[in-house]
Amino acid sequence: MARKEAFYPIGDTNWHHVPQKFKVDMIKCIRKYAECGKETRASQNHVHTTGSTSYANIRAELEEKNKREPTELEVFKQTHKGKDGSYVKDTVTEEFVLDADAYIQSELATNPTKLM
Repeated sequence: MARKEAFYPIGDTNWHHVPQKFKVDMIKCIRKYAECGKETRASQNHVHTTGSTSYANIRAELEEKNKREPTELEVFKQTHKGKDGSYVKDTVTEEFVLDADAYIQSELATNPTKLM
C-alpha cells in the first residue's frame, strides 16, 4: 500500500474498498519481496560504513585532504572502514583491498603509464 497514490493506484484512502481476496494476495506478494530483499542483504559481503554521508561528500573530503582527486580504490577503502580504521568483520572487504592494491602495484611495475 502506497502513502502517495501517484506512485501506486492503491493508497490509504481507498484500501478499504479493495476486496479481501486481493488484499491477501497483495500482502503475500509484499512478504515474498521482503523475504527476497532480506536474503539479498544477508548475502552482501562488502558493507559500507558511511551512514548517511554520500559518496560524493566522501570523495570531496578525500580530495581536499590529499589535494588531488582520489582513486576509486581510495574511496572504497574510506567508505568500508569503521571509525577505528578497521574493516567490518566477517566480510571479504579486506581481502579485496589487499588484492586490488597488489594488482595495481604489479601493473605499475610492468607499465607505469597503464593505470594513469
